Amino acid sequence: MIAPSLENVFKKINSRYALVIVAVKRAKEIKSNKDLFMTNVSDPLEQAFEEIASGKIKVLVNR
Repeated sequence: MIAPSLENVFKKINSRYALVIVAVKRAKEIKSNKDLFMTNVSDPLEQAFEEIASGKIKVLVNR
């Protein structure tokens, strides 16, 4: 189960599609380079969601 609630994540990114793309890209970065941020979370996708919810990841939407 993902630690941050989806409500908190949707406050940062309101599009489900953008959220999935950002989270997957960040999880791939985390998985390829294990020592980016030392956390107690073993799942890279969960860590990506935590970073998005905490505001460490910023998303710019081009329209």
